Amino acid sequence: MLPKEFQNVEMHKNLLTIPSIARAVKVLKNRGDHRSVMATLPEVMKDLYFNEERNFVFQDYLLAEVIQTSTDQKNMESDDSDIFAFCVG
Repeated sequence: MLPKEFQNVEMHKNLLTIPSIARAVKVLKNRGDHRSVMATLPEVMKDLYFNEERNFVFQDYLLAEVIQTSTDQKNMESDDSDIFAFCVG
C-alpha cells in the first residue's frame, strides 16, 4: 500500500502502460474512489517496485503488506514473481 505522498498517479506513469491498471484509473470519477487491480508487472518495471529480497517497495520505501484472500492466492499460484496487487485511487 502506497503512503499518501506516493499516491499521485503522476509518480507512476509507467504503470499506466499496463492495460488493466489504465482501465481502472479511467473509471475513477470521484476523489477517494479506488479499485484493486491484479496486474502482471513487466520485467523492466520490477526494479522500480521490488527490492533484491522481493519486498514491495517504491523509491526505497518498504510498502505496507496487503493481506490476500484465498481467491487472490489461487489466481497468483502460477508465478507470483511478476504479479502484484495495486490499488489506485
